[in-house]
Amino acid sequence: MGDGGYPYSEDSSLGKQYMNTRCPAWCDRILMSPSATDLGLKLENEEKSVVYDNIGPNVCMGDHKKFRFKYNT
Repeated sequence: MGDGGYPYSEDSSLGKQYMNTRCPAWCDRILMSPSATDLGLKLENEEKSVVYDNIGPNVCMGDHKKFRFKYNT
């Protein structure tokens, strides 16, 4: 077992490579309403501040990576 009883580990030097040992689950999906998607695309096209990325890409956080979506109007 890994640290803290978590049974899986990942190589933090491979931050962009996903493990093949587990299948993606429903909770691995990001759900956005059509209006939120349209707003993000509109702001991106208008060169407003739109940020969508993961948090801690090179840090071991288990199999569920945290993400952020931020926009400024």
